[in-house]
Order: sequence, then structure tokens, then C-alpha cells
Amino acid sequence: MKKVLFLLIIILFIGGCGNKDLSEKKEEEVITVNKLDNSKDYIYFDTYKKYDMGDLDIYKLDIPVINIDNSYISSINLEIKSFILNSVSVFILDNNTFIGGKYITYEYYISNKYASLLIKHNNYSNGVMDSDNYIIYNIDLSKGNSVNNKELLKSFLIDENELPLILRNKLESEDVEYSILCMKNEYYLYVDNDNKLHLLFFEIDDENKIKKDLIIN
Repeated sequence: MKKVLFLLIIILFIGGCGNKDLSEKKEEEVITVNKLDNSKDYIYFDTYKKYDMGDLDIYKLDIPVINIDNSYISSINLEIKSFILNSVSVFILDNNTFIGGKYITYEYYISNKYASLLIKHNNYSNGVMDSDNYIIYNIDLSKGNSVNNKELLKSFLIDENELPLILRNKLESEDVEYSILCMKNEYYLYVDNDNKLHLLFFEIDDENKIKKDLIIN
């Protein structure tokens, strides 16, 4: 009887420790995401400089800030700022008139799950703008970190291998296989304000890049 009672106590003790460990793990999974500035949205812009572009056009160059207070996002904000300042360092200017360099503009979207920042940059020279290039950051607002394409697709229950089939269903084109080839070469994802997932890629037509932007969920 004493042996049975002793074994029962040990089992209860081990079970209690196991429940405690599970409880501690659950507590560790709770992540608090704080803003740098509670008065601003998850993405905001600091005005850096303004340049004349002739013909009364003004090039207003801003520096975007992802408004999350952690070391991971701080590194991303530093990376973004460095890209902009390095671009500015090789601007071709005539007094304060912008003649050549990267012309940088932004789009951003904030849903209940993600913040997406699209940095579009074009090489500009003497009034001529070349094709679009993008740098895109997708931020998980519940965790305060960035997510890559595969992770973002997974969160929308889409496998990367399904993208060709999605294009075949979405594109009204006789040459959809060429579109798929271009997409496979390089594609971008972002989430809009309505939490819709967008697939962005470029087709090459006679050396021109044609932007394709499709909602895929």
C-alpha cells in the first residue's frame, strides 16, 4: 500500500511539473509589439529634402520609418535610411535642381495583420525615367518582425508551387507561360489595407518592363 501511495505521489508531482512547463511555454509565446511613437501609424515618413526638377516639378524625398520598437525593426529602418542616403550621395545636382540619380517613391499599406512598405526606385537622367525597381518589406504586426515570401504565402494558405496555376487562372493572356517564366525569375508580395495578398512581377517586352500586380487570395 505504501509503495502504491508513493508511486501515486511521484506521478502527481511529475504531472504537475509538466503542466507548469506547458504553462510557462504558453506565457513565453506571448509577444508584445510596441510602437516607437504611439501618436503615429505603423509606417510614417520623415521629410528629408526637396529638390527642384524643372518645369515646376518638385522631388520630395522622404525617409520611411517602420514604427515598431525592437532591435530587429531598428536594423531594417537603418537599412532603409542607408539606402536612401547612399542614393542621395551620388545625386547629380545643378544648384538644387535634380538632374540625375535614383528617383525614389513609396507606397504603403496597413491591414489588421501586416504592414507593407513598397520602395520604388527608378534611375533618372535629364528628364528620362527608366523602368521600375522595388524593395518591399512585409511586417507581421503581431510579432514585430519581417516575413519573407514563403512565410507570407503560408499565412494565406498558399504554397509557392501553386503560383503558376494561380497565374493561369488570373491572367487573360495567350502567352501566360511567358508570364509564369517572368514571375519565377523574380516576384514580390505585399498585403493591402483590406488584407488582400498581391503578387507583383514584371514582364519584359522589347527591353521594356511591364508591371503586373494581381490579387491572389
